[in-house]
Amino acid sequence: MYQIWQNLSEGQGTVIAAMITVIAALGGVILGWLLFSGRVRSLETALKASEGKVREHLNVMDNALKEHESKLNEQLSSLSLQLGQLSGSVADIPTSSSVPIPEAQQNAQDKMHEYWERIRDRLEAIAANPEIDGRTRARYGRMDRRRYGDLVNALDIDGKLGADALFYRDAVELWQKFRNRRANPSAGEVQKMQDLAERLTGTLPP
Repeated sequence: MYQIWQNLSEGQGTVIAAMITVIAALGGVILGWLLFSGRVRSLETALKASEGKVREHLNVMDNALKEHESKLNEQLSSLSLQLGQLSGSVADIPTSSSVPIPEAQQNAQDKMHEYWERIRDRLEAIAANPEIDGRTRARYGRMDRRRYGDLVNALDIDGKLGADALFYRDAVELWQKFRNRRANPSAGEVQKMQDLAERLTGTLPP
């Protein structure tokens, strides 16, 4: 090999050296491209894997927050219902009277109150529905329970009562006549309240 190189002319040596240089340069470019291409693919894989982990973590956090929000909303709804029922019960406490009430009148008033109480609790359950926006539920909760007509109107405007709105208004109007227990409801009025309770709640006192 050494003798062959010695026998080459200067021009031939220059040409061969140039070719070797070109081949080496091309080999370096190809090798670099291969290595760089592999690094890019690995980096993309790593980035995609990291992105997947981040998204997975975000989904877990989002689900946890939604679950917590749902539980909190249910608790607030339950408290709203209890508060509404308590406010309604306090508002329905009759004024004291020193005049003795005949037994028949007392029974009629008790029945009237039983039927109304079921209707009232149904109204409170509608107003405390956890699917209702919290601010809207709070607005319902601030309404004076001595005027249930206001709550009925608000629920009706918001589309919460449907076709039963008229029957709720009839029940409120009838109850207001006998809420303080000073008037004596007739058998027909008691029956009407019973019919309303059955329609609006689907249940009757035993």
